[in-house]
Amino acid sequence: EGAVLDISVNPPFWQTPWSYILYLSTGALIVWSSQRIHQSYVAERRSRELIQEIEETRNKAEDEIQEQLEFHDELASAAHKHHGGILELLRHCLDEAESIETFSDSRKHRSLLSTYIEPLSLLENCTIYDEGDVSVNLNEFVDKLFEAISSEFDIDQEKMITVNEVKSDPLTLQIGTTLAIMIYELAINALLHAYTDESPANYLRVISRTSYCKDNDEETFSVIVRDNGKGSNENAIESPIPGSGIGLVASLARSIGSELSYSYDKGTIAKITLTETADKPIFA
Repeated sequence: EGAVLDISVNPPFWQTPWSYILYLSTGALIVWSSQRIHQSYVAERRSRELIQEIEETRNKAEDEIQEQLEFHDELASAAHKHHGGILELLRHCLDEAESIETFSDSRKHRSLLSTYIEPLSLLENCTIYDEGDVSVNLNEFVDKLFEAISSEFDIDQEKMITVNEVKSDPLTLQIGTTLAIMIYELAINALLHAYTDESPANYLRVISRTSYCKDNDEETFSVIVRDNGKGSNENAIESPIPGSGIGLVASLARSIGSELSYSYDKGTIAKITLTETADKPIFA
């Protein structure tokens, strides 16, 4: 018999079981590391997004707070101007009351103060607050005035026609408030003295007009209060008693530098004319 040689060939080291275990371990480690890296990246990205959202929310909150503070400052400034204008008108009222010699002090003050308070109360919802400025919508005031006088005075609604042709352009606080009181007084005067029971139809018309003159580069604003009544005594209108309703209108016209004129054509026409200047604006 021949000789037998037992030869065993071992696989290379990269094909050994331990190598395969190492391969699996390395692969698992790579997968685990990749997941951890991905999770860390996602968490970091989400953290950056949250930080950005928080920063944007904080900036937005700060902006809103700043806007609220600015709004409150503007509102406070507007309210201060409004109250200052009202106090100035009341001061004018008291000065006017001192010129009345026919009434006692308590009666004349009460009479004139009520003349101011009624239109001022109607103006509450016609006042516009905008960026610290206060303006008056005279068109809304006339609407409210017509509603008020229709309910407060014994007027036959079938005979009474009210026409509001006042523009809606906002006026400055001083001009708008003063014109409102003047319109109120002229309207009340018409209701008390202009109309008769025999008249088949009565109308009260309030108009505003704006005109521009190229020659002197001036803009004028006028308000007209017109009725078709029998009219009051012209002497009482042209030369009013100090402290009377017509006297108050004349005094207020002087206080804002306006021109007040009357004409009589099938009723009484009262016209208030203002010229706008740089130091005395009319429109807000």
